[in-house]
Amino acid sequence: MINFTREKKILLIGWLRYAVAAFLFVCFAIFLFLQEELPVPESVKVEIDTGSTLGDISQELKSKGLIGSESLFNFYALITGNTETLKSGIYLFESSHSIPEILERLVEHDTQQKRIEVTLPEGFTREEMATELEAYIQGFDRYIFLENTTEGYLFPDTYRFFEAASEEQVINELKENHDDVASKLLEEYDLPEGFTQDEWVILASIIEKEANTADSRRRVADILLRRLEEGMALQVDATFVYGVQKDSFTLTTEDLRQDHEYNTYTRVGLPPTAISNPGEDALLSVLDPIPNTAVYFLTGLDGVMYYADTYAGHRRNRRLYLNK
Repeated sequence: MINFTREKKILLIGWLRYAVAAFLFVCFAIFLFLQEELPVPESVKVEIDTGSTLGDISQELKSKGLIGSESLFNFYALITGNTETLKSGIYLFESSHSIPEILERLVEHDTQQKRIEVTLPEGFTREEMATELEAYIQGFDRYIFLENTTEGYLFPDTYRFFEAASEEQVINELKENHDDVASKLLEEYDLPEGFTQDEWVILASIIEKEANTADSRRRVADILLRRLEEGMALQVDATFVYGVQKDSFTLTTEDLRQDHEYNTYTRVGLPPTAISNPGEDALLSVLDPIPNTAVYFLTGLDGVMYYADTYAGHRRNRRLYLNK
């Protein structure tokens, strides 16, 4: 048994009081630091990737100016047992938050994002989609979107994205939607003989631009498939949007003479890429066309599709419905 003299007891009590005071001071200081809220001048978007470590998360928060100390954030996550419960996602911070508040939001997956509805119509190009998405989604970078997408494989539809969705999330949703629709169609229908899936999408993208109803798409699909089979030039105006940036009503004879890879008057076969993003009807039209005898077609100024079995009939339709 250890015996303490009176003097040693007094000294030990003094040291204990000092240690307790120091401990309480440290705890109080940590509490103050934890409650510190750094000013947020504007809305801050924080993206936590799947598989991020605690260190990755605290580094991201520090880089965005939301916390002053990575170590303190990590320490608090450790002592509260939340190192493995932080959720990935995109979080919006529109005001200052303390470390406990930030941690709670990450644990509860409280992104504070609203859902926004964006409609991407059938036949939109990647450029048109980028413009629409840029107008609705906060901080959306059209250049990242365009660099990581392929024309024809972004499904047109009405989507509900988070207001600060990343370009990657948007791209994945549009591509997955296209893949789902394409897969279901190919379970029921066969590709045209000799066609690849890329060629299917390219032809569907042309039909999407050339025809405006389900019936006309299927009729035009039959005409274009026959032209390809017979080695005829497709002779469609829609591909010129890529070549000369004009619509079909303002194309001139001089335009049609300019040879380039999207000129389906001077070159036989399909253009090298899709010219728009086709919807389900256009994709279906190539797989299930309506047989007919027409060789020529046009969309009149009234928006109606007109067909002709002969070139003379086509010229008549041009005079009547296009004033040409």
